[in-house]
Amino acid sequence: MEKIRKFNLALIYYSVFVIIWGAWVRISKSGDGCGEHWPLCHGEWVPTQKPIATWIEFSHRLSTGIYGILILIFVVMAFKRHNRALKIGSLFVLFFTITESLIGAQLVLKGLVGSDASLARAYWMGIHQINSMLLTGSLALCYDFIRFPDLIGFRKSLLKFSKYSGLCLFLLVVASAGSLAALSGTLFPSTDLLLGFMKDFSQDSHVFVRLRASHPFLACSFALVIFYSLGFQKERTELFKTRSRNFMALTALAVAIGFVTLLSLSPSALKMLHLAMAHLLWMYFLLWVNSSKTRGQIF
Repeated sequence: MEKIRKFNLALIYYSVFVIIWGAWVRISKSGDGCGEHWPLCHGEWVPTQKPIATWIEFSHRLSTGIYGILILIFVVMAFKRHNRALKIGSLFVLFFTITESLIGAQLVLKGLVGSDASLARAYWMGIHQINSMLLTGSLALCYDFIRFPDLIGFRKSLLKFSKYSGLCLFLLVVASAGSLAALSGTLFPSTDLLLGFMKDFSQDSHVFVRLRASHPFLACSFALVIFYSLGFQKERTELFKTRSRNFMALTALAVAIGFVTLLSLSPSALKMLHLAMAHLLWMYFLLWVNSSKTRGQIF
């Protein structure tokens, strides 16, 4: 299982890289770099003599194409193992990879890229964000299924996630609000912190600007709920205690990075770091839930 464990871990890293590069496509407003063509770029398999925006978008599409091949290899490897949970998990990874590609195509074909500021774009961006979280989350759970084949099974994992379904949905809502805040920052950047806060509450501001303040509010609320909930946890297995401490630290770090990003007027590097941190927090949240006890023991 060591070979597939390393491959799974590499896939997690590569997934975050592809997602971050996709964020750069949005930040640089290069989403329309290939025109309204998909999967071709300006009607070509390989664009020639095109502006930098085209190459940014094309390189992202190329990275996602490679990603799809790697996912297929992962599924084949998973089905060669006697691990039912891993097999089911790999199918979820494949499913969310396909839907991620289709959502990306929808954004391009409908022109919901570049400087578009429509509500339709906000809707699809939110769906895109949630789907990417479900994709990286599925990979993280597969990693757990590989590491603990005798302790953690798919059916028992479902029981645990039903117990923590409220927190799961809460974190996905925070992530979706984050995608709107990021889109707002790209389309309507602030040059002054105080002026930006004033625009957040101005009736004359675009709806994206008025809604972006919801993300830090929801993120802080989630952090408070987590810290409060962990204080009343009765489970005392070593794995759960270790992951609880790490999850609390990651939550605090994610909130801190978010505030630094906000106070520094959202520079591109911090935006991408914040997004990577969001996926890391989400994946670790799922691992934390997966290590909780069900009926008195870890499964």
